[in-house]
Amino acid sequence: MLAIPAEQVKILTPTELTHYRLSGDDANFDEKYIAEKARLWYLSSSQYRQRNAVVEKKCGYLFEKNNMDDYESFWRCQATIMLNISNAESDARYKKTMAECYIPAIMKDEQGTMECIYKIRAGK
Repeated sequence: MLAIPAEQVKILTPTELTHYRLSGDDANFDEKYIAEKARLWYLSSSQYRQRNAVVEKKCGYLFEKNNMDDYESFWRCQATIMLNISNAESDARYKKTMAECYIPAIMKDEQGTMECIYKIRAGK
């Protein structure tokens, strides 16, 4: 594909994309994404799917508003369901995450920040 000269590149139409089976979801990508999210929550892929469906139903509206106050509410709602913990425990883990993971030295490494967040969320 990289060896095709620019003047010979053809953008496929939606019909052509469907014909060549290049449209739609990528099941392999989706499965890897689910497995990674499940790993971060210390869950199996099956557990993650089940709990995430509940999160989307019960907490999704909080995330759609797209502001930090609602993000905190979403985070707490999500953690309570994903980890099967009480609201009080979710609040305690949220506070610990804010204190330990959102410091400049850790935040320079995005992957390290996320690992820190999920590790504390899971109570590890």
